[in-house]
Amino acid sequence: MPHVLFVTNPAHTSDGFAYVRTRFAQAAANRPGLTLEPITVDAVLGRLTSADAAKPDAALVWDKDIATARLLEAHGVRCFNSPAATDVCENKLATYHALRAAGVPQPDTVPIPRNPRSMQHDTSARWQTSPFIDDVVSALGLPLVGKPAVGSFGTNVKLIHTRDELVSYCATFDRFYPGLVQRYVPSPDGSDVRVAVIGGHAVVAMKRVSPTGDFRANVALGGVGTMYELNDAARRVAEDAARAVGADVAGVDVLGADTDSPVVCEVNSCPQFLGLESACGIDFPSAVLDYIERALVWTAR
Repeated sequence: MPHVLFVTNPAHTSDGFAYVRTRFAQAAANRPGLTLEPITVDAVLGRLTSADAAKPDAALVWDKDIATARLLEAHGVRCFNSPAATDVCENKLATYHALRAAGVPQPDTVPIPRNPRSMQHDTSARWQTSPFIDDVVSALGLPLVGKPAVGSFGTNVKLIHTRDELVSYCATFDRFYPGLVQRYVPSPDGSDVRVAVIGGHAVVAMKRVSPTGDFRANVALGGVGTMYELNDAARRVAEDAARAVGADVAGVDVLGADTDSPVVCEVNSCPQFLGLESACGIDFPSAVLDYIERALVWTAR
């Protein structure tokens, strides 16, 4: 019977992360084909080097601690998702380039140039005269979307309406805080679709709508989810996106999912799924564990 570590971060104590731990424990209880051992990232080294414990068959790494995932991989433990996949998903610019290389449609995206002296000086004046500002407006139009390259739950994602707002947004970034701007893809009701992709297959989708009119529909920001039936085009781009970043499990955010030309907004490597389960009635952890069990059995043949 495969023995799988379930790796989480002890610093994550919010209700959403508690839900993840509880639901995976419930899905693993009395499971005949797999055992799941919960462990925190700071206990992984001791677990790997213990002479009293057998090496695990795999690890489900529900965290973005890429270094710890690489430690597991270096000890011959297969990770779901792999650290390489998590690394790509963790950085929205890396995701953009991976999707672009694979031909997956997405909004036009431009990195905000880095300024190595910005930690020492106010950069507002520099951005007022930077050619980048007018070039971006010319290339992407207004409004456009500004995002940190690293971050979750829609934090610090802004809809930028004017040149002055773009200057102010760019001035918040420095050499330790990369950012990007993206062509705005409007939705009549401010919605997007979160697609759960497991083992290369879109298993369920949820439409998210912000009741406050916020252009961000994240459930963490108050977005309301309802079950959504994917058309072939949206299903294909979601599956292609997960494949492009190498993710076994992914939450793929799709814009324009009800059209013939959907685009991928983001790919999440360890998505929160409370909203997905509530809206769609899926047992998400069981679906993930079913896939891991099949993958390990297939590999052992």
